Amino acid sequence: MTIPKPVLFLSVLIVGPIAERIGEIVARLHSAGLIHGDLTTSNIMTHLSSLLSNPQMHVTLIDFGLASVSSSAEDRAVDLYVLERALVSTHPLLGVQMFRDILAAYEKQFIDAAPTLKKLAEVQLRGRKRSMVG
Repeated sequence: MTIPKPVLFLSVLIVGPIAERIGEIVARLHSAGLIHGDLTTSNIMTHLSSLLSNPQMHVTLIDFGLASVSSSAEDRAVDLYVLERALVSTHPLLGVQMFRDILAAYEKQFIDAAPTLKKLAEVQLRGRKRSMVG
């Protein structure tokens, strides 16, 4: 699918920094041993500060009702997979690129990201098999 130019422009200016910030926050959460449990777009609040000379994007995760404490790469990977599915289904034009940007920031921020990202690939394969079967 080709992304239309206006959407691509929006992606570079606004969505990219939001994705980067989400990746950093999730990495910090996971590095502290916390699993959100429901990382969806409904549980991410964004706010652009009104400082015209230096606007900043603020991202806040909410609804920790399903949160848990875990150091398991599997649990972290499932957290990321839920976020990926939410992004792709809610934002079909930008979701895939946004998730790539999130993972890039996550990998930069989280020292122990490699096992999680390896496990994420396994979780994604399991999810695809499940959706093919029914």
